[in-house]
Amino acid sequence: MEKPSEAIGEINIVEYCKYCGLPVDYCEYGQCIQKKKTEHVEALETDKLSSNLVTSLKIDETQESETSKKKNDESKGTRKKKIRQNIITIKVESRARRKSVTVVGGLEMFDIQLNEAAKRFAKQFSCGASVVKGSNGKPDHIDVQGDFDVTIAEFILKTYPHIDASSIILHS
Repeated sequence: MEKPSEAIGEINIVEYCKYCGLPVDYCEYGQCIQKKKTEHVEALETDKLSSNLVTSLKIDETQESETSKKKNDESKGTRKKKIRQNIITIKVESRARRKSVTVVGGLEMFDIQLNEAAKRFAKQFSCGASVVKGSNGKPDHIDVQGDFDVTIAEFILKTYPHIDASSIILHS
């Protein structure tokens, strides 16, 4: 009789397919062979695209460096500042169901403190008003709960006399 340790023999490690779950030897009989082919083609395409992108980025970097050198040589201290228009925009955005929010933007261009203006709007219209900080370069604005597009424009003109009626734009 044989010893039990000799009967065990070698341990085989079997690799399984990540698509069908069968051993890799049996994949040719299943449907995953088509998936593997498409995956292989997609991998080749992405490799080609990435190599094209790398070469185009290298070309763009050299062009940008040349143009930036020219700009720095031509005008070192004469940079143009962005000109912001002094316009107040008022628009009503809808929320859930029948609720709406009036968004007032551009008040900071007229040297108006947004916190104080939000408090005045809340008192005048008996609603909630909050200052929303702009993200990604967008300016700050005030959100007033409710539909007050025309009345808030009249209130701004009455409260802040240095603002002209032509500088207020209503979006509907």
